Amino acid sequence: MSKKYRTPPFLTPSAIVSLIVAISAGNIAVNVATGTSEGGQTAPRQSSISPSSSTSISNSDLTTSKTTSNSNDESSGKEDESPKQTTSSTANTSADSSSTAPSISSSDAPASSSSSVSGSSAPSAATSEASSRANNVPGRPIMFTILDLINHYLGYFTTSSKIKGRIYTAVSAVGVWYLVYLAYRFFANGRWLRGSLIAAFFVFLLYFVVLNIIYYFTKSTFKWDVSPHIEKILGGPHVDEETTKQATMIPANGIYQRQNIMTGVVESDTVQQENITLLATELDQLGLMNHDYGHLGEQAQRQIIAQRDVVFANHPGTPLPYFDMVVMNDTTKILGGVNQLQAHDLGTLVMVGMTPTKQALNNYRLALSAVLVVGGVGHTATRTELTNTERAYKIQVEVAYEKKN
Repeated sequence: MSKKYRTPPFLTPSAIVSLIVAISAGNIAVNVATGTSEGGQTAPRQSSISPSSSTSISNSDLTTSKTTSNSNDESSGKEDESPKQTTSSTANTSADSSSTAPSISSSDAPASSSSSVSGSSAPSAATSEASSRANNVPGRPIMFTILDLINHYLGYFTTSSKIKGRIYTAVSAVGVWYLVYLAYRFFANGRWLRGSLIAAFFVFLLYFVVLNIIYYFTKSTFKWDVSPHIEKILGGPHVDEETTKQATMIPANGIYQRQNIMTGVVESDTVQQENITLLATELDQLGLMNHDYGHLGEQAQRQIIAQRDVVFANHPGTPLPYFDMVVMNDTTKILGGVNQLQAHDLGTLVMVGMTPTKQALNNYRLALSAVLVVGGVGHTATRTELTNTERAYKIQVEVAYEKKN
């Protein structure tokens, strides 16, 4: 009995998580740029150097210079007492002039020192205030960090789309409530417009979170689900994972133990390559070729690309409905097609594992266990993203072997 088709929610759970992360990141960027916290001003710390300190330094230095000047005058007066009046008056005049010079230079030095301290304290205070303003901006919230990490690293794991959908649904069901916290903070700080927008996003995303919970964790449908109407407008239902599973084929050549199977090496000339291309086109037209990259995330695709240089859209390959191996004049031909009547020559089997085919035939009984078509549209990797590419189609074969008696 076939299962009833259910329209998946228009907004997928991974998209919901990405939107929550994007809104949170935008809010943090605004906080850092404006020095606010959800619309509320942050109080900067006071500068450690104040103008009063520079003034006290200047006054104390001036007092010291005056005291030094008076002591110099008294000492000069005592040393200059002598019987000769002319010499005394001349010495007193010299003492007065000498005491006046140090007094001026002494008083000038602290004044310049005071001005330099006052001048340097202004930039220092400004730098301290800017630093405290930046430090008072709230850091990355824990909820945003968790959502960002989950959204980024979940692609490392190779799981079915249904399991991955359930994981993302659970994450979005928790993360969507972070928007309620942001809306509350904006309302508390008097930012009604921004708070209302965040609250509207919360209601919108919560609606699709509920739809995804019903879709991934139950077998029922939701009466007020807009997804079927949107799907109808966009062009009808798509093939979901369950329908794809029903189309899976078991090779007609039988099932073999994995320890008795080896990979074969196939070489194809120009005519055989044209037959492979025509066969791939026919399989695609019949809907037998997938284009979902095996439901692999970006990180899982990068791991395959690191080993094989490319990952194709029909990964891990499209099995042929019919295939056979024919030995003619010491040459082992691979035939394949959508059926036996439309089979074509696709290539020559030259190696079985690390052994030449002719030598392997002498010691073992050989049979094809699977023939796959790979190639076409695919992905290659750069440092920042996956880029599209297209390669020629080719066939991959697996050969079962059994030692001759």
